[in-house]
Amino acid sequence: MVLDLTADFALRDQIMTRLAHLRDQSGGTVTREQLTNFEIDGERRRLIDASRGIWNPRDLNATLSIVSSPSV
Repeated sequence: MVLDLTADFALRDQIMTRLAHLRDQSGGTVTREQLTNFEIDGERRRLIDASRGIWNPRDLNATLSIVSSPSV
């Protein structure tokens, strides 16, 4: 089931807020393990594709891709 746009945007906002918190706690990076086992509202949610490609979660309306190298 795809979320309506309001719910989709709210979830993405929660994800970005939580990612910023994790980044700040870790000194600037979030690990692949943290992105794979991300938790929002007590629910585990994978934020990246297992094969390192573009991640298109079935319940969101658009691509969700959060991967970059900390060395860049």
